[in-house]
Amino acid sequence: AKVEFEMVMAKEKREGAPEGRLVVGGKEVGDEWEWWSETVMWIEDGGMMPLEKKTVGLLHEVAAWWLLGRGVSYLQGLKKAEDKAE
Repeated sequence: AKVEFEMVMAKEKREGAPEGRLVVGGKEVGDEWEWWSETVMWIEDGGMMPLEKKTVGLLHEVAAWWLLGRGVSYLQGLKKAEDKAE
């Protein structure tokens, strides 16, 4: 199953504003679920993508590294709990 969303970076479509599509889906693989997402964005000539702006790009970078760190900590916690259970 999958869901597709239209992305518009302004209340009204304006010339040069980024547009795109976000597709999120999942499928059952054996006895587990596999989830995925895809993003496609485009701009007209002279437009600017949101992450090309310095402040937004920096905030995105910080958030991405924070999420990665939290994910690693979570997985390490699962491993420790699994080891204690054995």
